[in-house]
Amino acid sequence: MKLFLLTLSLTLTIGATCLAQSVLDGVIYDQEDRKPVSFAMVFLANTSIGTLTDESGKFSISVPKGRFELVISKLGYEKAVRELNSAISLSQPLAIYLQRTELQLDSLEVNEERDPRWYQNLQIFKNNFLGQSENSIQTVLLNEKQLILDDVTTPGFLKARSNDPLKILNKNLGYEIDYDLEIFELQSREKSLLSGGYPLFRPVLIKSKTKQKVIDKNREQAYRGSLMHFLRAMHSNTWVEEGFEVYRLQRIPNPDRPSDQEIKAMAEKLRSGEMVQFDLKAFSELSSKPKFIQILDPNPLGFSKIAFKNQEGDLVIQFEDYLFVKNTKYPPLPSYFVNFKPGRQESVIHLPTGKITIQENGNHFPAFDLFLEGYMSWLKIADLLPLDYWPNSND
Repeated sequence: MKLFLLTLSLTLTIGATCLAQSVLDGVIYDQEDRKPVSFAMVFLANTSIGTLTDESGKFSISVPKGRFELVISKLGYEKAVRELNSAISLSQPLAIYLQRTELQLDSLEVNEERDPRWYQNLQIFKNNFLGQSENSIQTVLLNEKQLILDDVTTPGFLKARSNDPLKILNKNLGYEIDYDLEIFELQSREKSLLSGGYPLFRPVLIKSKTKQKVIDKNREQAYRGSLMHFLRAMHSNTWVEEGFEVYRLQRIPNPDRPSDQEIKAMAEKLRSGEMVQFDLKAFSELSSKPKFIQILDPNPLGFSKIAFKNQEGDLVIQFEDYLFVKNTKYPPLPSYFVNFKPGRQESVIHLPTGKITIQENGNHFPAFDLFLEGYMSWLKIADLLPLDYWPNSND
């Protein structure tokens, strides 16, 4: 699963280490009656590698070098996710049992008309899920009425889910995406987003060589400066050559601002007329003060200050403070200049548990132990590329 964050054919000109494949065979069963489950979707999340089980519930799938999340999905069953590591033998067939589930009853019929509020929430969802780049303008959510949008259950939050995978057509990058939405929670006041899911990419067949060149250019432009680009450059220790600079960013509580609990209590007193020492203007100025004071170290961090190899030979990024990352070699997507001035590729990475393991292809584990701000966070699903994408290659 990928945050923002939360993305199938293999590239033809990538390096030999990336072409190394293992084949995983398996059978999908019904947990209740132990019968095979036919035509279930089996895929590696964030790649373009997927297949369907046959009438006997069997499947066979190629697994590239690295760690991946194997996702098994079929309507009427709970989704199953298994972590795979090609470094560990995959020669033994895998048996997976799916649990039956009842369909949610609070969703509307696909053709049933929605009220104006649903369409307002839909636009908010698209802006924060697909994004607001030039790629998002050319991206279509084909089954948007499958979405269940809830801004009532938890005040201040917009939550979204879907019983079926979201069908997305990205015209600029040339992909069809089946996106199994796992979580989408947008907190409007804090402007924070928790979003993630399991995407499966299918390259769109392009017959025109001219159009394919445009798509290749769009893909490379979306890749440069992305989280995947940064993590790959970290793994190969080529981040300096790729234009990345990383600095320590510290955030300490602002002593001039009361806590959220104190501000909430003050607001209640203001509403009831109890508070006389503060007028509304003074309260507004106090509550609008930043929660944190930011201290940016002007000295770039070296590789050894951020990453190390563990006993299994995996590369680990470990850092307790925030990582301020900028790229001086590549410009951001043009539309970023419109939304954020001066429009530089500047991002903040936070690891809530202090460390993650990263793969050669840019994948990272655990998936939800990485939070983004800035440019990398601004890049949404419409700018997302599969893990089997490599620059200067054809899907």
